[in-house]
Parts: sequence; structure tokens; C-alpha cells
Amino acid sequence: MGNQIAREKAKVIVPDVDQILWGDKVQIKRLFQNLVSNAIKFHKADVLPVVRIHTKILTDDELHIHFPEAEKNVSYLQIIVEDNGIGFSDQYKEKIFNIFQRLHGRLDYEGTGIGLAICRKIVSNHRGYILATSEEQFGSKFIVILPVK
Repeated sequence: MGNQIAREKAKVIVPDVDQILWGDKVQIKRLFQNLVSNAIKFHKADVLPVVRIHTKILTDDELHIHFPEAEKNVSYLQIIVEDNGIGFSDQYKEKIFNIFQRLHGRLDYEGTGIGLAICRKIVSNHRGYILATSEEQFGSKFIVILPVK
């Protein structure tokens, strides 16, 4: 990924995080590699990619409003991976997590179409949630919610 960041002259802004996530280190690393890699890959041709990561511990109320099935008495960390890229129509916010689903042709953007499906599986394996919001030409936000120690 370091090569991709350098090649695209991307700026990745990561906060200091003092929370410990529960889970498999290799899978969690893959999750964030996929999200940051996509954020860089789908940048506008005339704009250098900027990826910002934000974190926040969710209160029970914040969590259970959107995820009533979430475990009670468990702290969750919300991690947002936000970019300034090409974005996508909000109508695809669920479809993009399906395996081999591509919104753009292979000639425009390299990839297999499995990265976000892997992200959803990793998050599910860790009893968490992943959502996407976007608007064409205004970037995307991927919101990951995972339990913390």
C-alpha cells in the first residue's frame, strides 16, 4: 500500500487511537488496507487523493438507534474512512458490498470486485457493522463499527 500512496501522491490522515479492537490482527489489517486502497484508487483524475480516518466511541443510544440488534453493554468504536474521490450514487450503497460487484469498468479502474465483500465479511466475523455513504463527485465515507476492549 505504501507504493500506492507514493505513486498517487495521496495524503492519508490517521488519528491517534487509544482503543483496542477485538479480533484477528491479519483480518483487521486487511479491512483497513482494502478501504484505504479503494479510497486512493477511486480518486478524481485532476485532484490528489486525500483519505481521512475519524474515530469515536459510540454511546449505547447512538449505536442502538441504528443497530438495535447490537450487543448490549459492549463498547463499539466507529471508524470512518472518508475520501475526496469520485464517489458513487447512493443507490449502490448496499450493492457495492456484493462479491464481484463493480461500478466501473476494468479498463477505468483495476481490481477484482471482491475487496468490499471481503471487508463486509471481516466486519461480520468481528460482530460489527459496515456502511457506506457517498455522492457522485463528492467522495465516499465508509463507516465501520467494531467492538472494543
